[in-house]
Order: sequence, then structure tokens, then C-alpha cells
Amino acid sequence: MSEQDHALKGQFSQWMSQYDALRPERIPYNNGLPVAIPGKVEVERYDYGYPGVTYRDTTEGNSGKGFYRSDDVDIVSEKGRHRVTDTKAGEWLEYSVDIKQTGTYKLSVSYAGTQEGIIRFEGSGQTLIDSIALKPTGAMDRYESLRAGGVHLKAGRQVLRLHIEQGGMQLDHFMITAN
Repeated sequence: MSEQDHALKGQFSQWMSQYDALRPERIPYNNGLPVAIPGKVEVERYDYGYPGVTYRDTTEGNSGKGFYRSDDVDIVSEKGRHRVTDTKAGEWLEYSVDIKQTGTYKLSVSYAGTQEGIIRFEGSGQTLIDSIALKPTGAMDRYESLRAGGVHLKAGRQVLRLHIEQGGMQLDHFMITAN
């Protein structure tokens, strides 16, 4: 980020802090609507909101060099596709979803990386799937899909959180489908 861009971002943040009472803390990315589950969730389409509320990124700026969003989450954009990249332990992203009916669902993750990564999913503050090991795919552009197992979800609107426990991989999307 250039010095001028950094200064503008700081000034904008200062101005916006004066309007906190008017801004909602969370807006679902999907045109303000939660993603319907069963369904596909693009990892880069986490909810709009404040750092520490709808996402946590441990580095300043977008190291992915893609222009998809204006916050600090690292997103790479290539050939019309966007993916979260340069993931680090301690980062997380949240997604507003609408579970159509209570039941057990299959969860799979599309990712790429040259080193092992570990992620986990939470819903309503409870761990849904703990420590999913993402084995190296051999290249940052060689994507694989890993079925992470079954997860019990209650019907209705809720927020899912994707935690990065061990980073280094790129994340494309996750699918939650009927079991």
C-alpha cells in the first residue's frame, strides 16, 4: 500500500468512526442476505463489517494484490476468480447463513497450498468441526476438495466462523450439502 493510500485509509477510518452509531456491525455479503444452506460459500465473501467483528486478519493491507474488497484480508484475484491467500494462524472469517432444516450435513473445503494448513469451523460460538488438516496440494494453484465430515446444524439464520489454526494455504470455497 502506498504512503498516500495508507494516509487516505487512515483518514477515512477516522471519519467513519464518527458514524459508528449509524453503521451496522454486520451485513451479509450476499446482497444483505444470508447464504442458503445447503449450498456453496465462497471464502472471500465473508460478511461486511469491522475487524474483530466479522473477520480478523493479522497483517495490514492485502498481500494478495487483488482488488476485491477494501479491508485487510489477503485476497488474490486471477482470471475472474478470487481466493483468500497468505493465511496465518489466528485469522478468521464469518459468514451469515440460513440453514433450511435441522440435520446432519456434509462439509467440504476447496483449497491449495504447498504446506499443510489447519482450519476449524464454529457456529453460534460452538465448535462444529475441529482441526481439519489440509494436506499440501503441491502448488498454490492446484486446488483439491477435502470432505471434512458431517456436521449437525440447526435450522435458521446463524453465523459460521472459519478459523485458521495453521496458515499458508489459499482457500476458495466450502460446500455444505445434505448428508
